[in-house]
Amino acid sequence: MDPVLPHWNARARDVGVYSNGDIAVVGSVSNGISFDAFAARLDPNGNEIWFTQNGDTFASEYINHLAFGSNQTLYIGGYRDIENDFNPVIVVPFNDNGELGLENSFRVPNNSVELYDFDCLDSGELLMLIQPNGAPEHPLLVKVGVNGDTVWTRELVELWIRLFRMEQLHKSEDGGCIMTGGGFAPGPGTPENLLIARCDSVGNVIFARDYGGLEEREYGRDIALLPDGGYFVVGQTQNCESTWCGWALRVDASGDTLWTHTFDDFAIERCNRCILLADSGFIIGGDGRSGDMSFLSLTRLNYAGDVLWREQYPAGEWDLLGNTGLAPHSSGSYIMVCSRNLGEAYVVMTEPDPLLSVGYPRTAPAVTTQMFLTTYPNPFNSTLSISLDVPLHQEVTVSLYDLLGREVDVVYRGRLSSNTISYVAPAALSSGVYFLRAVSGERSVLGKVVLLK
Repeated sequence: MDPVLPHWNARARDVGVYSNGDIAVVGSVSNGISFDAFAARLDPNGNEIWFTQNGDTFASEYINHLAFGSNQTLYIGGYRDIENDFNPVIVVPFNDNGELGLENSFRVPNNSVELYDFDCLDSGELLMLIQPNGAPEHPLLVKVGVNGDTVWTRELVELWIRLFRMEQLHKSEDGGCIMTGGGFAPGPGTPENLLIARCDSVGNVIFARDYGGLEEREYGRDIALLPDGGYFVVGQTQNCESTWCGWALRVDASGDTLWTHTFDDFAIERCNRCILLADSGFIIGGDGRSGDMSFLSLTRLNYAGDVLWREQYPAGEWDLLGNTGLAPHSSGSYIMVCSRNLGEAYVVMTEPDPLLSVGYPRTAPAVTTQMFLTTYPNPFNSTLSISLDVPLHQEVTVSLYDLLGREVDVVYRGRLSSNTISYVAPAALSSGVYFLRAVSGERSVLGKVVLLK
């Protein structure tokens, strides 16, 4: 795959995958005077199928997000900058051939606005998260009908009392949405914290809570709703010697923190995108900077928060500033986009994830219930104790895989007589990193173990 789209001064901001495996990339591209919106469709090998550019010579259009609607209609969203006035928000649909549909613009009376994010509901309607740049200062949640008319607008006053800005929105199965961003907890002198919020199908805030330390700044950049009703959020924290580090947070359905993880491989690091995978693990896309080089990063976690693998990809000299996109591909690979060196739409497609090659359905919905696995000691020398939260006398299969996704041993197969399994590694098994996969009915879990001889 050629990593750079062949268009001068194109800035990629988001990426998605069509049902047939083609890749959608959206962003902004120079027209010589200002910036136009663009959408591109690539085949799985990175060859350009079409590239559509749309805009006004004297008004810049900045596209930051995409979403797929019914019949694989591609929607792109952002805002139009008219004489430094971020007004109006724009949403544009494209058909399979890259032809523009009817462009819809949305304004807040007497006020400039910015589209933080949007998503397409199963009904064909859109949910948009809009932040005004003046009164009212609180964010707006707007529902737009299939014909482009506004169905309702909600002023999220509950979030405004603590809000700095919202960043990401995703639809929920009940027709509502989940959101994350950064804000200030109520009270004077309080730090900026990561914020999680959820709204019902008519825009009422039904959950809002902030997370963070007393001395640090935290900020949420993406969020996933989990099968158990909890949330997984990624973003950044400033608890690493006054610089930005990547941060991941998992909370339960009540909003209580289960675990957090900090990433500080670079001088500056951010976690920008997260996806819940079919094995109930997570993939995190981010960026960072070390010296005079910037990098894209991918981090694979299991449900318990253990890091299974982590990779970095050089991305030029200029700071990416968190403007990156991430999407999983049906081949088991991951696709990332960014604007490299401030003028190149950079697209990266990885090799297939070895952990997804061990039989996980790559496009299936997440499991409805979660299974947990703990090991002790880890690293282990020869004998490993494995604990599972599975009812006794239920059929369970536990297998061991190497880093290439190859099954190297069957640890246990049969009905459980105890929730703890004792495993003795074969003498021929060499030292290294392995993965345990436990399956019981429709539930499965993955865990990393290290064998040291």
